[in-house]
Amino acid sequence: MKRKQTLKKRIVGRPLRRASAGLIASLLATRFAIAAPPAPLPQIPGYQAVQASRQTINMLEVTAYVNGKPEAFAIDTGASSSVMNEFEALKAGVKPTESGSPYGQYHYTKGQTLRIAVVDDLRVGGMDFGRGPIALFSEGRSMFSLLEKDRTATKVAGLLGADILLHYKAIINVRNRQIFFPIGANHASKLGATVASMGYTRVPLRLENGRALTVPCTLGGQSGRLLVDTGAFATFLDFNLISEMHLPTQATAMRFGDFHGQHNEASIARIQDLQMDTYHLPPQKLFVLGGTVLGEISRSAETRIFGVLGADLLAVQHGIVDLEDMSLYLK
Repeated sequence: MKRKQTLKKRIVGRPLRRASAGLIASLLATRFAIAAPPAPLPQIPGYQAVQASRQTINMLEVTAYVNGKPEAFAIDTGASSSVMNEFEALKAGVKPTESGSPYGQYHYTKGQTLRIAVVDDLRVGGMDFGRGPIALFSEGRSMFSLLEKDRTATKVAGLLGADILLHYKAIINVRNRQIFFPIGANHASKLGATVASMGYTRVPLRLENGRALTVPCTLGGQSGRLLVDTGAFATFLDFNLISEMHLPTQATAMRFGDFHGQHNEASIARIQDLQMDTYHLPPQKLFVLGGTVLGEISRSAETRIFGVLGADLLAVQHGIVDLEDMSLYLK
């Protein structure tokens, strides 16, 4: 990453201090160097289990068969629609829709317009999703800059987004890298009773704008929401919120790309009292971002969006995203 010049501006009367490379490395290490996961959840009657891996930028990845061609797909609850790289889609025989298609021709998301294509056969593990639409993105699309520039293990061809995950009422065990999909008509998971005995706390999920998953939270005596995003490699809070609360921050050399091609400076703040419903997050340092990262979700949500709960904390806090009963379980 390119190192930026030290910021000289002040925030709420407190000078920004540059965080050392060692501090940033330590912060990231506590997120990504996760100990061996505990024993996996028992099989859930009526559900098909798919084992994922944790590869590119801390995302959960599965092997998806697109018209019979194996491709690496990330599990992304923060993506409203499933998407695929247009070049890989072409090789798999996935073609854009034509005028008059019941799926339409264009998908508008996060300030960008994507072409819609149709996959004739999409499978993940033992799950057959059949035929359906998928949005296409090009190599140059800024909203996928992390996927394009920071691939470290496998080539991610696309994302399984909230459209498929919600429709099939998936259960995502982030720490143990398991995804459960329902099979048959009778698939009530009744997961709550099982995980309650294992020490988990339930946090209710809510849909914003149809497909954005959020949980209630409080910080500094204020109430808001956090976007639950398994596709975000790090948890972060909104810069304006932290500034209003007069919390000191440290600047870093890191920059995060947003959905509109802008790159925003990342700083770090020590957070003492972040709570999600009845779940108290242990005090720790979190990233703080400004700019338009939260975008249209923040502007149109019923309650202010405080930030994003990413894959790092979801893994560390044993997160299970249950889209059957719209719950997030943490411990």
